[in-house]
Amino acid sequence: MVEKKVNEELSGIILMGGTSRRMGEDKSVLLVQGKPLYLHATEKLEPYCEHIFLSANKHQALHTKYELPLIIDQYDDQGPLGGILSSLECVQKSIFVLAVDMPYITGAEIQLLLNSRKQGQHVSLYYNSEANKYEAMFSIWEISVLPILKSFFSGGGRSAQSLLRALDVPGIPMEDNLPFRSVNTTDEWAAIEKN
Repeated sequence: MVEKKVNEELSGIILMGGTSRRMGEDKSVLLVQGKPLYLHATEKLEPYCEHIFLSANKHQALHTKYELPLIIDQYDDQGPLGGILSSLECVQKSIFVLAVDMPYITGAEIQLLLNSRKQGQHVSLYYNSEANKYEAMFSIWEISVLPILKSFFSGGGRSAQSLLRALDVPGIPMEDNLPFRSVNTTDEWAAIEKN
C-alpha cells in the first residue's frame, strides 16, 4: 500500500494553461466519469500537498469557473516553463507539478517521485531514456531553482529540456511509459472514458 503524507512545504500545481490546439477545446474541463480533468488531477496530488493551485492562462481565468484557487500565468503563451515560473513566484515554496492531461499517473509514481527528492537537487522528475527526454510535466521544482529559472527565462530560454540538461538533473528511469501518457486528441479522451 502507498503511504500518503501531506508535505507542508510543498504546494501542488495543476498545470493547465496550454492552448489545447490538438484537442480543439480546453482540456482542463473535459469530463471523465462526470468529473472535469482538473479535479481528477487535483485528487491525485491532494493527499501529498498542503495546498493545490490551478496554473491557468488569462483566457481560462476569465471564461471558466473553477473550484480551486488560480495562479494566472504571467507569461502569455510561453510554454510550460512560464506556468512553472509563475507558480514558483506566486507561492514562494517548492511545487509539485502535474499536467492536467496526465490522467494515468498513480500514487505509486507520485510516491517514488517524492522519495527521489535530494538535498541540493533543484528538480526531481522522471527520465525517458528511449526518447532522451525528461518528463517535466510531472515533476517537483524546489524553490531553490527560482533564481536560476528566472535568469534562464529572462535570457530567452523556453525549453524545459534545455534547462534540465544544463542543471544535469538525475532523472528517475521510466520502467513503464504508460502512466506518463497525456491526452491530446479527442480519440485519446474517448479512450479514457472507455476505461
